[in-house]
Amino acid sequence: MNEFQKARLERLLETLPAERLDEVLAYIEFLMQRHGAKDPGAGSPLQAIAEKVEGTLRAAKMPGVAIKGTMDVMGTAGRIMDGLVAAGKAAAAEVRKAAHEGVASREPGAVPSGAREAGKAGEEAKGEAPKEPAPDPSA
Repeated sequence: MNEFQKARLERLLETLPAERLDEVLAYIEFLMQRHGAKDPGAGSPLQAIAEKVEGTLRAAKMPGVAIKGTMDVMGTAGRIMDGLVAAGKAAAAEVRKAAHEGVASREPGAVPSGAREAGKAGEEAKGEAPKEPAPDPSA
């Protein structure tokens, strides 16, 4: 499908009431079965769940407004999950980066500089005087 066909379909679908959209979906599924086209499947597990929920609501003859509201909530949940996944990936990348930089830049047994400052800040927050580092015995 080219971008002009896709835009035309979207424009036409937006003008239809929810009940007619059900008919359009049913007709597309009918054509796919008739011509042996493969079902592209859901894009994500949440998409698969949303499609099953929508099918169940349609089979139960729920009003179009109820189906639309439910699917809007499912869409919002999907966007939240996408945001959480992106945040998790970013956090994992930062941990990998910090671990790589820490391993490459320090000697065995050395305390990372960030840990030293964090320890001092914690002691000051407790009202304790920061501990001075122990003298180097090799000096």
